[in-house]
Amino acid sequence: TYMFGIEQIQREPLEINVSDRERTVLDCIRNIEYAGGIEELTKSISAFPGLNYKKLLEYLDLFKEKSMYHRTGFILDHLKSELFVLQDILESIRENLSKRTYYLHPGTKGVYKKEWNIIVPENITELMKVA
Repeated sequence: TYMFGIEQIQREPLEINVSDRERTVLDCIRNIEYAGGIEELTKSISAFPGLNYKKLLEYLDLFKEKSMYHRTGFILDHLKSELFVLQDILESIRENLSKRTYYLHPGTKGVYKKEWNIIVPENITELMKVA
């Protein structure tokens, strides 16, 4: 289990567990189908005010899944101007890429993006347009 990035909040009479922004973003990247697909993921992430990239990098390490570096790097790189992602964050992610090629959305055909060693849907630019 991944017990990080979770905090308890009080909603009378209950205490409930919620994930913080960074954990939520990574969960959505990890399971794009549960996030409503790539389009919805892009819109949602772009709407998040101020992600803590240091925390996001720590969480990526805690997932211990190489595919997460490939996916997260590609998405943050694609949305870097909207999300104000600094180049050193992208470089930190890139340092953790493996030689294996991963899919952004497993089970979908696509095109190879060498920079992130990832296969993305052919219409990725259209899917990731930020309204």
